[in-house]
Amino acid sequence: MKLSARYLANQLNHFYQVSMPRNVSQDPCLLRPSLILPGVPPDNYVAYVCKEEELSQLPLWDASFSESLMIVLQDEKSNIRYQSPNIVTILGMDNPIDVFLKMQDIFRRNRNWYEDIINSYLKDKSIQKLLEISVPVFKNTLFVVGMDFTVVARANSTSIPGYEKIQGSTEETAPVVQNLKNSELYSQVRELDGAFLFPRHVTGLGSMAVNIKKNGKSTHRLVMLEDARLISEDEGFLVEFLASLIENLLNNMMDTSISHNRILYDVLLGTITDRTADHISVSQDLSAEGWLTHHTYQCVLVELSALDRQNELHKPLMGYIANTFGVNCALRHLENILVFVNLTLSNMTSEELISVVHAFSKNNNIQTGISRAVMGHMELRRQYIQALNALRIGRHKDRTSLVHQFDDVTMDYILQQAMRSLPGDMICHSKLLLLEESDLTKDTEYLDTLQLYLENQCNASQTASSLNIHRSTMLYRLGKIQEILQSDLRDPEEILHLMLSFRLVDFTGRREQYKRK
Repeated sequence: MKLSARYLANQLNHFYQVSMPRNVSQDPCLLRPSLILPGVPPDNYVAYVCKEEELSQLPLWDASFSESLMIVLQDEKSNIRYQSPNIVTILGMDNPIDVFLKMQDIFRRNRNWYEDIINSYLKDKSIQKLLEISVPVFKNTLFVVGMDFTVVARANSTSIPGYEKIQGSTEETAPVVQNLKNSELYSQVRELDGAFLFPRHVTGLGSMAVNIKKNGKSTHRLVMLEDARLISEDEGFLVEFLASLIENLLNNMMDTSISHNRILYDVLLGTITDRTADHISVSQDLSAEGWLTHHTYQCVLVELSALDRQNELHKPLMGYIANTFGVNCALRHLENILVFVNLTLSNMTSEELISVVHAFSKNNNIQTGISRAVMGHMELRRQYIQALNALRIGRHKDRTSLVHQFDDVTMDYILQQAMRSLPGDMICHSKLLLLEESDLTKDTEYLDTLQLYLENQCNASQTASSLNIHRSTMLYRLGKIQEILQSDLRDPEEILHLMLSFRLVDFTGRREQYKRK
C-alpha cells in the first residue's frame, strides 16, 4: 500500500513534534520506510529517516527527490529551515531507530488493511464487509448512501444514533436530510471527483466523502463521519481507494438488479407491453421460474420525477425495492419503476406490503399506485392497469397522500370510463337537470336537498337536521322534488342512477359558474 508524504508526516505527528512545508506531497507514492545507509544515495518511493548531521554526508543529498521523503531528526537548538517539499523535520528526537519502527507500524497497518479489503472484495463482494474491515483503520463511522438517501451499508465506530435504511426516515435525521437538500454547497459537490471535506454546520458532523459514479453521473457516495476523531485532508487517497472498490461492486450490483433472473424480467415486461401475449406461454414461463399459478401477486407502480430520472435514481431505488418488497421483480417501464410482488413466496399479506410501500413512499417522497392482490397469472397486465389508474386518479383525488390504492379509486375509475364517449350531463338522470334549472332560476336548493337525502339513506328527519330546517319544510321540499322527478324515490335502480349522477356531474361547480356569468 503506497502512502503519501503528507499522510505519513501527519501520522508521525501523533507521536512526535513534526514540522513540514505546506507543499509536501499528497501523492501516494511511498512504498516503504528505510534508514540511511552510509555512502548510498536515497532512492525514489522510499521514506528515509536520519539525523540532521547525516544529511550533509549523503551523496547528492541536495538533489530534488520528487518521489521520496526525508525525515530529519533535528536538535531543538538547530536554526536550519528546509524549504524542500521532500524534507520533514522531527524536533527534539535523536533516535532514528525509534522513528523507523514507528513508520514500519504505519506502513504495516495500511498494508494489512489493503490486503484484507482486496481479499474481501474478491471473495465476499460485500460492501458491508469492506466498511467493517476499514473502520478500525479510519477510526470513524463509514457508510455508503445513494443520492436518494438510501443507505446501502454502514459500519459505526461509535454508538451514535440515527442508523436507518433511508436517511431522513426518522424524526432525528429528517432535519439533516432537509438541510442537505436545501444546501447550495451540497448541490455543488454532487458531481465532484475525488475526496472532499464537507463542513459540520450543514449536518452537525463534519465528514469526508467521495462520489461514486455510473456513466459519469453520481449515484452514491462513500462518507466518513467525523464522529470519533478529527479528519485530515491527507486521508483522502485512502478513502478514494476504498470508494473505487465500492464503485465496482455497486455498478455490478446495479447492472445485476436489472438483469437478475432476466427470464422473469423479460416475461413480465412482455406481459404488460404486448396485448397479444399468449397467456398460456406466459404462465408456463413464470411457473418455470418458481412463480406458480396458485401464488398471489400484487403490482406497485413507483413514479419517478424528472430529477429522479436525470440522476438515474431508479438504480438505487430498484436495489432498495429488491431488498424490502419481499420476493419481487422490479421493471423499468415508461420512465417509472413497476414492481410485481409474489406475496406467497414473500410470506407477506397485502396489508403488510402496503405498509412497506407507505414507508418507502414517505421516506423517498415518491408517489406510488397499488393494484389489488390477485391469484394466478392471467390478470398481471390488468393489475398493472389497476396500479397505473390508482396513481393517476388518486393523486388528483387526494393530493396529500403519496400512496394510492386501486380500491380507493374504483368508483372514480368507473365514472371516468362511463364518460369516455359521452359527458356526464348526457348520461346523468335527465330530471336532475330540471332540478338544476329550478335551483338556478328560483334558488330552490333542490339538488343539495336531494343529494343529502340520498346520502342519508332516504331518511327525511336526519336530512332535515343536517340542513337545519324543520321536518315539515323538508317534507314539502321533498314533495316538490318528487313532483319534478315524477318519482316516489323508491325504485333502487333509480336511486342508484341518481347517486351516480351526482358523481358524474359537478352541479356545485356548474352553479358557481352560472353565478359568475
